[in-house]
Amino acid sequence: MRYVETAVIGQGLAGTAIAWHLANRGREFVLIDEGGFGSSSQIAAGLVTPITGARHVESWAWEKAFPLASQFYMNCEQVTQSRFWKVESAIRLFVSKEERERFDNRYQSDMSGSYSNSLIGSKARFETEVEQSKWRSAVQANYGGFVMPQAARLLTADFLKASRDHFDSTNRICAASINTSTDIAIERDVVTLKSVDIQCKQIVVCEGHSALQNPMFQPIELVPAQGDILTVRIPDLKLDRVLHAGCWIAPVMIDGSYDESLYHVGSTYRWAPLNGVPNEESLSILSDKLRSFIKLPFEVIDHRAAIRPAGFDHKPLLGNHPNYSNLWILNGLGAKGVLLAPWCAEMLINAMLLHQPIDIELAWNRKRKK
Repeated sequence: MRYVETAVIGQGLAGTAIAWHLANRGREFVLIDEGGFGSSSQIAAGLVTPITGARHVESWAWEKAFPLASQFYMNCEQVTQSRFWKVESAIRLFVSKEERERFDNRYQSDMSGSYSNSLIGSKARFETEVEQSKWRSAVQANYGGFVMPQAARLLTADFLKASRDHFDSTNRICAASINTSTDIAIERDVVTLKSVDIQCKQIVVCEGHSALQNPMFQPIELVPAQGDILTVRIPDLKLDRVLHAGCWIAPVMIDGSYDESLYHVGSTYRWAPLNGVPNEESLSILSDKLRSFIKLPFEVIDHRAAIRPAGFDHKPLLGNHPNYSNLWILNGLGAKGVLLAPWCAEMLINAMLLHQPIDIELAWNRKRKK
């Protein structure tokens, strides 16, 4: 029987962030995950966008989460000697005159056309970046748009692989699948994971949408959604950044450099069926959106889908079990997992090791407001 201080179940963004925070504090842990490439974290595009949604609002918890996330991923790059984090400006194109007017009404501060939000570049910057780009003639931008200077991107699959390889080299990976209904025996001072012969002082479950079947954390207000992402070939586009215009298109990065012909396009939200199978309707939706602002023909060469775990109010779910002090959960990161995972993982670790409080807004067992 192997004994460690903490066992972490699941090596998506949540579980990997927990593992890094434990490693950085010199704690003994094991990360339990069978591996593979079908999870939403593996498939996620890893976009970090400061201004989001139809109402152009600042991403929730941006001021707290983004500086921590940026430093976290850069530290992970340094330890693993890898490249998977990139802070670079992104552009959002307005899809209609009405959208442009809504945006200007919210952010334009004076007649000079400057914007009141520091996360948004000036109109002059947008015009200059579009005018100087290689992709200008291939993109429809009739209604204008804006630059997000602090946008960023994580190559999630590369980050997860580099992290797994690092933890495996220090004997902190257990390649196995845990059945939370039958494999976990909880006593006052020890948790036993029977199928893998591991005992630990405490356990953190980060199992994505499978948490809906975890009998220990019920009821949990998790609302999973399936998302589809395409990989397309557009040889003459020469796009060097992420563009948003009803959907997003992001250059594929290989060995630290952008491929000049391959792009990821996404993503959709579907609440049924939740089967992780690429959907023909989603293919049609994404293709139509891409055609609405990219003038060049494209070839779809890959189509993937995965199920995102999300909290009912689009905020993460974390904290301690009410009856077992050695049982913890981090889940529900949703589409903003890259931004929120490092911050939420640190909050959970501080609660678990230092008895610091968890934000009541993020409690895993919070209820919907009536």
